[in-house]
Amino acid sequence: MGNETKWSSRDLLAVFYIIFCLFFAWFISLSNLIFSKHFPDRQYAMEHCQNDTTPMRDTFFRREEETYYGPRWVYFAPHVFSAILWWNLSWIQLIKWIRAKHLWLHRWNGRIQVLAMLGQIITGTGLALKSPTPGIRMLSIAYGAAMAYVWTQTVYHVLRKDIVRHKYWATKMFGYAQAIALQRVFLFFFMVLTVAGVPLYTPLDQLQSQASKPAGRSFFTIPETVENLGMDQYLLIPFLGE
Repeated sequence: MGNETKWSSRDLLAVFYIIFCLFFAWFISLSNLIFSKHFPDRQYAMEHCQNDTTPMRDTFFRREEETYYGPRWVYFAPHVFSAILWWNLSWIQLIKWIRAKHLWLHRWNGRIQVLAMLGQIITGTGLALKSPTPGIRMLSIAYGAAMAYVWTQTVYHVLRKDIVRHKYWATKMFGYAQAIALQRVFLFFFMVLTVAGVPLYTPLDQLQSQASKPAGRSFFTIPETVENLGMDQYLLIPFLGE
């Protein structure tokens, strides 16, 4: 009996991975939006963005962010609301004893998360279509299409009451979503290396306003590649269990 409840090294690694991603989702994005930019105060956030500085002394990230509170606000605002719901509540769906003893909670939270993810897919694709950076635009649209596919499979199988397949696709959806948090991880370490004098692109003293464009593509591309190599298959599906 004790062996059935004992966590494996893969279980522990999955828990660490989820906490790690959740931390960076808050540390880099949500805390900045809520506490620094006072979301959804659009005017305050725009003024704050205009006064922002970065460790690389560039203007690309600042101008990119300003578009969120300008022409892309119609997509950005609901995207953030959906993201807050997803990042704070989606992990509850992975807890085995909640599914076993509080099925009503699993079902109601599942409905909320399905709507939250749908909101992120629609608004995220809208943000991508309006992005001023072609590389990020194309990759974001492809990522949105992948998320839409696993979302559709997740909903389709739960409506058919095929719980085994629903569990499989729901876990893939959760796993693919971690690419968003991993973007923040790679951005953080990119900034740290740059400040430490180990710039990965243009030397710091020669950095111009557009120099961080390749960086933006990289910290967006790398985490999606990592996720598509099967992090959800290796870590999360065994952790989900029966």
